[in-house]
Formats: sequence, C-alpha cells, structure tokens
Amino acid sequence: MRNEGLIKRAPRFDVEYQGTITDEEGRTVPVRVTDINKSGCRLRSAETLAIGKKVLVQLPKLGDCSAQIRWSFGEDAGAAFCEPLNIPE
Repeated sequence: MRNEGLIKRAPRFDVEYQGTITDEEGRTVPVRVTDINKSGCRLRSAETLAIGKKVLVQLPKLGDCSAQIRWSFGEDAGAAFCEPLNIPE
C-alpha cells in the first residue's frame, strides 16, 4: 500500500560526476551530478534551472541522456530521464 505523499523510487547512488546540460535553445550549463538512479539524477549548478525544461545531460561516464527538469531550488535540481539508464539497482 502506498502512503499518501510518499513516492516510491529506485535506490539512488551518491556520485560526483562533472558534466553539462544543454537546453532546447542550445545553451550549455556546467553541472555536478550528486546522485543518480536509472530514472533520474540530482544536479547542482551555479544557476537556477527552469522546471519543465527539456535538457540533454552530458556525463563522461554515461554519455548523453535526454531528461526533463522536474524540480529546482537554488543551486539544486532534479532531472527525470526520458529513457531509463541501464545501471544496476
């Protein structure tokens, strides 16, 4: 049974990946990925990322991943991948 307000998600892995995101207008922003799972990641950047924006997350260890910014608060943001990553749970 699901508790109200509780979102079940795959386990997250703490990481320290340096990468970039590129938005639909072609603007590139440096980011640091601080945790990741097969369905999304947490990003940290010097600027606030716009909720709902579709981006290409570019990571040296994982390649390019299409995603959408789902939440943003100051330097931190959460991105949901359009296609699940092939990483172990």
